[in-house]
Amino acid sequence: MQKLTYSQKKIAHYPIIGQSIIKGEEQAGKTTIGIARMLYLLENTGKKLLFVAIKSEAYEVAKQQLATVKSMENMSLFESDSHLNQGTIYRLEDLLAQLAQECFKEKPYIYIEEIPEMLLEEAIHQVKKEYPRVKCLKEKRLLKEEMKWMDVKGYTSLEGYLDADRVGCEMKWPKKGKTRQALWALKTYIEVELEEQGKMTTSQRDLRLLIALKEGRLKGQYVHLIVDDAHLLTEVQLELLGLLRKEQKGEVLFLVATKPEFSRMLGLTRGTSYKKLGYDMTGRVRRLKGVRQKGKVKAKKQISLEPTPLEIFMSNQLNSLQESHLPWYVETYKYINKLTGLETIFKQDTSAGETYIDEVRQEDVQSLPIYSDIAAGMPIEVVDDTCGSFEIPGELTGHKKNTYMLHVQGDSMIGAGIDDGDYVVIQAGSVSDHEIAAIYYNGAITLKRIVQEEEHILLVSENPKYRPIVIEDGEFRAMGKLIGVLKNL
Repeated sequence: MQKLTYSQKKIAHYPIIGQSIIKGEEQAGKTTIGIARMLYLLENTGKKLLFVAIKSEAYEVAKQQLATVKSMENMSLFESDSHLNQGTIYRLEDLLAQLAQECFKEKPYIYIEEIPEMLLEEAIHQVKKEYPRVKCLKEKRLLKEEMKWMDVKGYTSLEGYLDADRVGCEMKWPKKGKTRQALWALKTYIEVELEEQGKMTTSQRDLRLLIALKEGRLKGQYVHLIVDDAHLLTEVQLELLGLLRKEQKGEVLFLVATKPEFSRMLGLTRGTSYKKLGYDMTGRVRRLKGVRQKGKVKAKKQISLEPTPLEIFMSNQLNSLQESHLPWYVETYKYINKLTGLETIFKQDTSAGETYIDEVRQEDVQSLPIYSDIAAGMPIEVVDDTCGSFEIPGELTGHKKNTYMLHVQGDSMIGAGIDDGDYVVIQAGSVSDHEIAAIYYNGAITLKRIVQEEEHILLVSENPKYRPIVIEDGEFRAMGKLIGVLKNL
């Protein structure tokens, strides 16, 4: 077995502390410490211990190191190898396969990594009949990822999924919305079809194993648990491994990378609640420093240089590609509150008329009627009929009543941040002096700032190329004041 450094030995031979995490970079010796910790626990407790490796390389190293210790004639920690037999090393996938064989022995399944393409198309066709407006059903990659995400996060009911906080997800579908209902129906249809074929996805297998452990159909038999590369496990797998312990007084040790890559599919990501998964790691995180190699010269500090024009161009191209990665039916808007100056960016799923800002609830969405165009230039003829509606988060408008939208044509209000093609949000009611308002005048409607003078009223543009309109006679009415501007980015 590889010789431990002093700091590694201190960690490996530390008194039993219950549950803890060791963080370290690649090649820092985490697996070696895990094996050494396994030997220490076996020597001092004699209780069953499960060592789980995620990567095949780490699994082979763990087996090799344990075999080396067993073959030593003079072991430093043991008088006999009887305690070593209480330790079991598994590759994660092998462990899950064995548990599945035991759990589903009455009806063996064929396990698949992905949903077959033909089955997915059939399911989409069926679900579209009930949810014809949910166009995200065209995005097969997103659908597969979302259904896997439901499994790895442990959602077993529609109610739970409808209220889920989908942190890190590419698309932020609103809680309790039609999109989520359609996706759950899609997942249910596929699972029923796979069941009839005697098949199951591996993510669904893991979830069912977790349920079996919770219901007592599978029993835990270990006291101690050590997991190498635990940052690569899903929430379901983490909770599942914890339930394989029959005694909660044993030790749990997670060996994780110092800076793991973020993935919404994994369990130990930012914002993870260990207590939710059945663990208490409060104040029990140790950081392992890498081993300095002999003869290695410390690298000189790099001098930061200004980026070249080519580097700037490539960076801009990359940012552009990332922004354009959203599906075609998702549009990005910026709402400018003209009463507070607050600007908010949100995205709208135009396939089902659903709007979201970081998981805004569907019941918090306000539907505003859209009337005909309004001139930000020369007044245009009024059309009384609505030409549609727009779903907007109610918190942006304060859920104000008697509120509607008008489409802007022209550039007379660019000085107020209102451009040609924008939508303005108008609140019907009285208008004060110097406020921007929708004005009805002699059969036409325009957007202008109202300025009250002694003898007449001026309708003032926010563009110097337009002269003020003087209201002396004729039919004039303020239709409501401007409270917000909506821009399609």
